[in-house]
Amino acid sequence: MPLVAALLVYASAPSRIWAAEAVAPPGFPPRLVVAVLPLENATGDAAQEDWRQALPSLVRLYVRQAEFVSSPSSKIIEPCLRRAGWTATKAVDTALARQVGRELQADVVVWGDFRRETNGWAVSAKVLRAGSETVPVELRATASRWVELAESLGMRVGQQLERSIADDDRELWIQEMPDSAQAAACLARAIALEIGDAPSTNLEAAWRAVLAADPRCGIAHGALIQLLFEPERKQDFEQAVQELMRQQPRSCYAHLGRAMLFLSQDDETKAEAELMEALRQHHGCPDAVRSLFSLLAPASRWADLTRILREALARRPDAESTRILLAHALVRTGDRKEGRAVLELIEDLPEESMVEDLALCQVACAVGRLELAGLELLRLNSQAETNSIIRKWLEAPVTLSSEESGSNAPMARPRSFTPAELSAELERRLTVEERQLVVNPVEITPEVTAEARRLTSCLTNEFLRALGKR
Repeated sequence: MPLVAALLVYASAPSRIWAAEAVAPPGFPPRLVVAVLPLENATGDAAQEDWRQALPSLVRLYVRQAEFVSSPSSKIIEPCLRRAGWTATKAVDTALARQVGRELQADVVVWGDFRRETNGWAVSAKVLRAGSETVPVELRATASRWVELAESLGMRVGQQLERSIADDDRELWIQEMPDSAQAAACLARAIALEIGDAPSTNLEAAWRAVLAADPRCGIAHGALIQLLFEPERKQDFEQAVQELMRQQPRSCYAHLGRAMLFLSQDDETKAEAELMEALRQHHGCPDAVRSLFSLLAPASRWADLTRILREALARRPDAESTRILLAHALVRTGDRKEGRAVLELIEDLPEESMVEDLALCQVACAVGRLELAGLELLRLNSQAETNSIIRKWLEAPVTLSSEESGSNAPMARPRSFTPAELSAELERRLTVEERQLVVNPVEITPEVTAEARRLTSCLTNEFLRALGKR
């Protein structure tokens, strides 16, 4: 169940991979990573402080719907800001935006402030191309309601970057949002609490407050369902899913919720039907794709998965999770050549997601993309202590493939030696002369330091990043 519980997530990951036969014709625009930083509260009203984080969070959700655009979440942006010296009382400036953009490997950085106007709200934003020394472009958006302000700014950023948003993606975004000022204020409070890692009881109360103000708010339904997906709260979870289905019967998230409900009842047939309906309602929906992979992969239904993933990718060619999972399915069907072709242009890891991380690590090992496998192993290893699924996978033998030879060889973790055992084993295997030729394989040389920094540059784990900078 832990795999399924993670699937109802309102986020998309960045993509850097295209599959030759499974996607639209070549000529895609380059993928843009857009970092939306906190917006300053220029209203002079402390009651609006929650919108410093909530407004950029909504803008991120909106721009993620644009073609070939991804946006790091606040969980990734906040630590980066703190490392750059930002505090809640310090405004973002161009120098700080450039620094954050470099660390996040973002193509575009957006920041600014919001204020009250006679008929509503306004936001003044700056859009910086992180890799250039050009002056930031200034944008302005106004609206009578907060949700409309987020949509207006998101749309203007998309236009500035020449990235469009499909009609069904825009409709889905609107379904998620509240439609009253009271519900919007409750939403801002819930988002601020979530970013601040508030206790689950406080989060539940906040999301229920949103639904009390607007029973149709999709984002609140989704967040509440995730919180309630616990064995001891089965009845509350079922009620939340049924209410979402009643309020938003055509939403893909309603069908995702029902799939989770059927899985909790061990009815995989009905769960699969709900996930396929979610794909029908929202073409290429990455969350439905991820859920279907988690459902069908354990049954080794690789041919079915390949067909489903090809169709989903054709509908949404910029969905990274679909590409990763398709590569995995292709390799499992025996088509190692096309599996490698799907991964050929990937350079960076996606945002952390256990399903995609495990699939990408396995397929990278299988097709000889060992540099990708190494990056993923670093990430997965950092999560193994607290995640039993990842730990179990890491303890199992891994099949590696050499691109040059095309051969596969099983690889198991080496035996662990105590210092005394290692010394005795070396004395047993090597002569005195041979032992004198031994060099330290983990000596910290300049080359090792440079490589460590490269390998840890995309990680969000603070400990691993610190090691890489030593």
